[in-house]
Amino acid sequence: MHFLQGDLCMIKNFKEIDELLKKTVATPKKIVVVKAGQKHALQSVFEFARAGYLTPILIDSKETIINILSSIDTENISYEIVDEADDTLAAKKGVELIKNKKADFLMKGQLNTATLLREVVNSKTGIRNNDVLFHLALLDIPNYNKLLGITDGGMLLFPTVEQKKQIISGVTDIFTKLGYEKTKISLLSAAEKVNPKLQSSVEAAEIAEQYKSNTDIIVEGPLSLDISLNKLIAEEKGYTGIIQGDADVLLVPDIVSGNAVSKSFILMANAQMAGLVLGATVPIVLTSRSATEIEKKYSLALALLVSGGK
Repeated sequence: MHFLQGDLCMIKNFKEIDELLKKTVATPKKIVVVKAGQKHALQSVFEFARAGYLTPILIDSKETIINILSSIDTENISYEIVDEADDTLAAKKGVELIKNKKADFLMKGQLNTATLLREVVNSKTGIRNNDVLFHLALLDIPNYNKLLGITDGGMLLFPTVEQKKQIISGVTDIFTKLGYEKTKISLLSAAEKVNPKLQSSVEAAEIAEQYKSNTDIIVEGPLSLDISLNKLIAEEKGYTGIIQGDADVLLVPDIVSGNAVSKSFILMANAQMAGLVLGATVPIVLTSRSATEIEKKYSLALALLVSGGK
């Protein structure tokens, strides 16, 4: 699948992702599910496989996988089982398949996140693509007029200025593939005025200044949450920047605020979420054990849309 500039309308909600998949995925992509012995994850994977979007490669105890698949419709679906029950060896095998270009993206199953990521970032055998692995949450919020990205609420505890710049590059690439011509990135802090005593505020101003002359994306900060997402409040506060309550991405100062903002939208505003880990050579679907079926489904869909290949 390859996107040409201008071919793609801006994707504003998850239903439009469904429609985009139908139009753009001509041949199935290969997904490696590491420690695949988890029924909920496999149900989502095989839903996409039945639609012709995926060819699953499942790594886990063969007996465990076969037992789970006995209750899932796999008729006429091509898939492969790699019989490896050990968590570390399964992670090594999954990363090896990606490194050898035998699959298009990776999904974490029933194993510890650190076990998988340790193999991803291995200096000799891993698939890290740059210095920073980060998590992007993509939210479909009922009363917001488009998708909202929040990063990083899952990987980096306190991203540095340089790490934030790498995150900006990564999320811009994702949003471009979703049809956003000039991604609007809000560097979140407590207020829109620089406070020398607040590190997030100072860093936001420093980063925004570096992107001031960039004509491809809009990066502004420091910005408060309300100015970032509410046009009326932006006007009332007299904010004169380009972002007027219509941010595409909230780049948060630390993992706690990113996690809290995302979960607040999910719990209090009925938002649905998809999430990916980015910064490797392929996107990594890494959902929690408590993730809903919708989160798993659209995390897979997002990975399908942004992964390389044809």
